[in-house]
Amino acid sequence: MKKELHTSLNLMDWIFVFLGLLLTSVLISAIISGILFFLFDKYNVSYSELLKQFVKIFIFSSILIGYGFWGLNYYRKYVVWVLKGNQLSRGTPANLTIDLSDIERVSIGLPTSKTHKFLFAGEKFIPNMGRISSKILGTVVIKLDSNRFLPLYLVDLKGGAQLMDGIVNQVADKWVKEYSFSDSETKVLRFSNITFNRINVIP
Repeated sequence: MKKELHTSLNLMDWIFVFLGLLLTSVLISAIISGILFFLFDKYNVSYSELLKQFVKIFIFSSILIGYGFWGLNYYRKYVVWVLKGNQLSRGTPANLTIDLSDIERVSIGLPTSKTHKFLFAGEKFIPNMGRISSKILGTVVIKLDSNRFLPLYLVDLKGGAQLMDGIVNQVADKWVKEYSFSDSETKVLRFSNITFNRINVIP
């Protein structure tokens, strides 16, 4: 039986998510509270200091809980990927399932242009260019059928690189080393237009 591969967030990612959630909630609640009590003062609405603190805590808690549920839902929908046998699925519960035996082909790398090659040469001097070039050159592009593509870049996730390697190894007979993208495919799948880890449709 083939080993099941799956993705999740790294420990540092969880820490950054928590800090981001906390700081965002503090910032938004401070803005909302400030506007609310500015209006209270402007229209001479009386309130006690206790009520003021209660309202601040209520607003902060509501934003924290709401944003937290949104983040958890996003994680469950789009961050969790599982490769089990021939089945690649996204989400828990799964909202996208692909049978790898049914796909047309797999290639590595997005369409590039002369501009990209020029930028690659200067990646040591351009902030984040190294990360961008890694995504352009390291994305696993799964062609589902004649007009649907799934560009996968999961390297930033825990277990993501292993899962991507697992896909390529499993469909070695459908791997195209140097795939020539058509003009319509290039238009949708170039870095500036592409939506990673989602199905991209060629019109």
